[in-house]
Amino acid sequence: MKLSLVSNLIKKVTNGNKMHAVLLSNSAITFFFKLVSSVISFFLLALITKSLGAELSGYYFLFIATLLFLNSISSLGMNNILVKLIAVNLDYSKQSSIFFVLLKYILISSFLVSVVLILYKLILGFSFFSGGRISEYLVLLAIVLPAYSLKLLFSSYYQAKNRVFLSMFSFGLGYQCLLFLLLVVLEPTSVRDVLLLFVLSVYIILIFIFFIFLRDSHLVKVNQGFRETFTMSFPLLVSQVVSQMSIFVVQFILAEYSSPTDLSYFSVCQRISILLSFLVIAINRVISPMFAKVCDKKSTEELQSLIIFSNRLLFMFSFPLFTLIIVFGENILELFGPQFIDAYPTLLVILSAQFLASLIGTMNFLLQMSGHQKQFSLSVIYCSLFSFLLAIILIPNFGLSGAALTTFVSLTSVSLVSCFVVLRKLKVNPFKIY
Repeated sequence: MKLSLVSNLIKKVTNGNKMHAVLLSNSAITFFFKLVSSVISFFLLALITKSLGAELSGYYFLFIATLLFLNSISSLGMNNILVKLIAVNLDYSKQSSIFFVLLKYILISSFLVSVVLILYKLILGFSFFSGGRISEYLVLLAIVLPAYSLKLLFSSYYQAKNRVFLSMFSFGLGYQCLLFLLLVVLEPTSVRDVLLLFVLSVYIILIFIFFIFLRDSHLVKVNQGFRETFTMSFPLLVSQVVSQMSIFVVQFILAEYSSPTDLSYFSVCQRISILLSFLVIAINRVISPMFAKVCDKKSTEELQSLIIFSNRLLFMFSFPLFTLIIVFGENILELFGPQFIDAYPTLLVILSAQFLASLIGTMNFLLQMSGHQKQFSLSVIYCSLFSFLLAIILIPNFGLSGAALTTFVSLTSVSLVSCFVVLRKLKVNPFKIY
């Protein structure tokens, strides 16, 4: 009876459009898991900042930022290419086989990056936090990078197959739950102990997901050469490296010219603001394969309809949450420690940027799924270079405020450019709601 009522409600909201119904139902499921993941992540960060304090937790945040940057290199831009390849290939055996081929490529790539990281430990660790303390953790970075990169590839694989729980579990839900449990039970008091538990959590989740994949998969021989795949993924590789570089540089310059405490303030504000993005992430994880299929059929009318419906969902859910965080922002920051209340103005700036980016963020994925990877990559490169210049100018002079303004430009500029490229290349209106 309850399932029937839900089904009738979905039909009413989507006016009987089957694709809209799938988007709404799958997005709702993904939204739920992303919400759970975000809540766990929120309390996980609060636990870390209270355990280590504002200054020491800055080293943890820089470790994570460095890991994300290195992952942007080791993944070779193949995560989104995997989603596209699987979405347009209906042969189940070939889907798992294509994934396994890409997994081997990324395993080799991440291993090579880790080797380079260890060989150049002193060079890469030099001048971080003006004393090179982050260099103590570079070996841990090298150890966790392959597992982290493969974990995210599994997430993309299950995203393309619409297995929402496994996708979200691989993406972050799994290791966050495990890490939170380990932190509560073991109560570590040093940065190294926290990072060791982080590494352990990532590897345990990767092993678990890998066994699930082996149990469900039947591998066959496929012709998916490295050159062919890398040719498709290279523009995405360039764009994601440049994009992550701009994010990493902001945190690095802030740590160098300000303090680890300011970096903690900035990182916490970022993560609170990211709460706004979990709906757009949920929708993107469902809509990306749909974009690939619709663009493959070259149906402009169907594509416009899909954009309109997703825009409605994004605004309906993002605006109330945006308002809620503004009203209770200081109370939320206080959960991380009383000193974090000072970061409220920074939160407002980053939150506003995240709100705007969330409303139009699906256009970035549309360009990647529609064969316009090069245009998307160019927009990311130009916007990131501009953000990089802003960071060099603003952060040394204005500290935390400069980092917030740079982040505002970085978050909004790429999505706005993507909207205009979509309007010009695909002949659909990216801003349309009705």
